[in-house]
Amino acid sequence: MDPNTLPIYRYEADIVRALADHRVLVLEGPTGSGKTTQLPKILQRAMVTDQPIGVTQPRRIAAVSVAWRIADELKVQLGDEVGYAIRFDDTTSSKTVIKIMTDGILLQEARTDPDFSRYGVIVVDEAHERTLNIDVTLGLLHRALSRRPDLRVVVSSATLQPLVFQRYFEKAVGHVPVVSIDARPFPVETFYKAARSDDEDALVEAAALEVLDICRGGEPGHVLVFLAGEGAIRQTYEKLALSRLPREVVLLPLYGKLTRQEQERVFDELPDGMRKVVLATNIAETSITVPGVRFVVDSGVAKVPRYQARSGMSTLFQEP
Repeated sequence: MDPNTLPIYRYEADIVRALADHRVLVLEGPTGSGKTTQLPKILQRAMVTDQPIGVTQPRRIAAVSVAWRIADELKVQLGDEVGYAIRFDDTTSSKTVIKIMTDGILLQEARTDPDFSRYGVIVVDEAHERTLNIDVTLGLLHRALSRRPDLRVVVSSATLQPLVFQRYFEKAVGHVPVVSIDARPFPVETFYKAARSDDEDALVEAAALEVLDICRGGEPGHVLVFLAGEGAIRQTYEKLALSRLPREVVLLPLYGKLTRQEQERVFDELPDGMRKVVLATNIAETSITVPGVRFVVDSGVAKVPRYQARSGMSTLFQEP
């Protein structure tokens, strides 16, 4: 697919104008509209700033895959104009103008540089996840805006409540525009099957049976399965591996504890006639896009980190 045909480009002029006239922009749009990969390119092309553009992602796999994608589309070597920084791995250089990083890396930099002086624009992507890192980052940016009149901030997400972020930043900089990307490139059919949401074994069984039905049905297209966590993914993988799946099916787990090489297998191109079945946590909900997916099987539950103020720790809770 030509990236220039993605829905975000219909709003390119609005985005550039909003950041030329205002210091903070709230950008919302559905998954697949091109926000994550195309927004940094739009900002660079419009020369919104003569300093590097920093883009945060909540997960390492997202930071790496987004950097690779942008570098490939710009036809540049990763580590030159485009680079990424995650824990224990930094591919950026003095030439880097688009830096993709985890929000943890940006927070680490803020300890010695609270004004974010090395960046002209900072994009906080997937802000709807509201993790502790994201909320602290937004708070530090709110402070930095009062000290740096040249700093620009974009808060971006697929499932954002824009008024919350708009009102928060208006206290620091005055009016904050919201650009909403309207995009649904193809119709989606939704079907429901009954399963107890409080019984993980029942959800695993239902997901595995649905994958078997799809793979035996003969219609082409990769399958993306959303499960609550690593345990459910392992169970589903074992059930499917022991069942009589067609030989052209490749099972690919995707969760945070896998190595980078194991995670990146979901992006590998397969020979014609082969089908991927990606068993993923909500890491694949908005952070990354797996090309070629035609079927989505959603267990309806996810493990969400919640910060416990009393203990000072984040705990994972399974929620609808």
